[in-house]
Amino acid sequence: MIYHTQLREVLMIGCTPTSGSTSDVHVIWGWNGEQWHRVAEGGPQPSVFGSASSTSTFSSLSDKTWKLANGAWSELSLENHPAKRGSPAVAYHPDHKRIVLYGGFASDRSDLNDTWEWDGSQWQCIVNCQ
Repeated sequence: MIYHTQLREVLMIGCTPTSGSTSDVHVIWGWNGEQWHRVAEGGPQPSVFGSASSTSTFSSLSDKTWKLANGAWSELSLENHPAKRGSPAVAYHPDHKRIVLYGGFASDRSDLNDTWEWDGSQWQCIVNCQ
């Protein structure tokens, strides 16, 4: 979940429902203070970067970056990006106006200790770059 300052809404990427249905995994939900509504759907797995397509395997981790613009998702083709990982910590840094991604785990289950920034068009490794 994040707060989108321009939309003045809390945004949440859909999660895997407990019922076994996958109908909400590709949906971005918005909370306007009174009700939830669909902002966009039909996009990537439930992440902007990383995640896995299966909850039971580390081999399905992703290194794809997706961008949502005007209600439509597009996969970005980037030369420089973080390695495949699951469960990274991600937050928006308002002073730098960037998304910051830290750590997570690799497909071999090892911990990752790098830090990346996303400026809206490219990733840049800023700490523990390899």
